[in-house]
Amino acid sequence: MFRRLFLTMLILVIIIAGSGSVLLAEENEIEIAFIRATGEPYYQYGSQAAEIAAKKLGIKMVVYTSNLDSAQELANVQDAIARGCDGILIYAVSLSSERAAVDTASKAKVPIFFQSGYHPDLLPLSAGFMDNSLKEFSKPLGIWMANNLEKGKVAIIEGALGRGDAEAYTEGFKEGLSQNPNLEIVSTISAEWNRQKAYE
Repeated sequence: MFRRLFLTMLILVIIIAGSGSVLLAEENEIEIAFIRATGEPYYQYGSQAAEIAAKKLGIKMVVYTSNLDSAQELANVQDAIARGCDGILIYAVSLSSERAAVDTASKAKVPIFFQSGYHPDLLPLSAGFMDNSLKEFSKPLGIWMANNLEKGKVAIIEGALGRGDAEAYTEGFKEGLSQNPNLEIVSTISAEWNRQKAYE
């Protein structure tokens, strides 16, 4: 995760420097906003890795949490712009909330870079997207279960729906699991990336 976020931060710094909006001098330290969808451990680890990357790159970073709320996410984007952040790195709450975030940042001429949630319509207005094939990432787990369970009922606990990554994880897992026709998926529910909710 650190390497991926380091490269993302580096790309964002290059975009900011190339835009001419920031002089790379000590008195004009670059500040990037890191907006995470929730405060769950996965996103905490992501922001911790980004903080390490920011330190290595000599830039300042401020962290926001959207609490899976698109209105809070937009408020975070607006606050980052108001405080003068030079760029925004965001794990959006959903694909629909990305539109408001990218429109707001674009109007303010602040580069915004998305972690996950790629949509081709938003690419011209954003600094970019970093995504990977989550379907292929989760498929081996389904294959492992198909090979190691003779038969049975399977429940799937998903992350937060709406951005595309939770859906892709589920799709890949189901595809791998389908190699064993004696395994039946009996329930699919969302725990919204919340471990406690998943246990309940």
